[in-house]
Amino acid sequence: MLEIRPEQESDKTDVFRVHQDGFQRNDEAELVDKLRENSQFNTSLSFVALIDNKIVGHLLFTPIKINYSFTSKSFSSLALAPISILSDYQRQSIGSKLIEYGLNELKAQGFASVIVLGHENFYPRFGFVPAKKYKIRAPIPLKNDNCFMALELKPDTFPLNDEEGVVQYLSEFGL
Repeated sequence: MLEIRPEQESDKTDVFRVHQDGFQRNDEAELVDKLRENSQFNTSLSFVALIDNKIVGHLLFTPIKINYSFTSKSFSSLALAPISILSDYQRQSIGSKLIEYGLNELKAQGFASVIVLGHENFYPRFGFVPAKKYKIRAPIPLKNDNCFMALELKPDTFPLNDEEGVVQYLSEFGL
């Protein structure tokens, strides 16, 4: 049976293994470890999925800024990044349930918005739309800007004006 809960201190090694296995490389696993050292890291935004007390998935929301250069304004948001499921447990809706749980937790904690760089046909099921709808773009050029998406957890969160906002990730992302 699937259980989802906030990550605990004792989960770190298992979370590393989930990202290492899910991505078939160490980059995301090492990124999570680096993000934990950032003063903006929020333990209440890190979630694990368990089956029979085994951690099979992990989802982390990280703080970001959306900067508007002409008016020098910025506002805080969150990035859904990274998320991973052990390869033996993929395609069983665990990732979807983890995302739904995480988004509900964000709403309960009063967060207003989330940005994700992900599959353009997967994330819309959670309400994500291309970020360009809100004149928000990634900090790097993308081959397909429909993969860069935004979700308002509270209506009218993103300012609708003529100015383009650019997402600024934490430095650990290296963007």
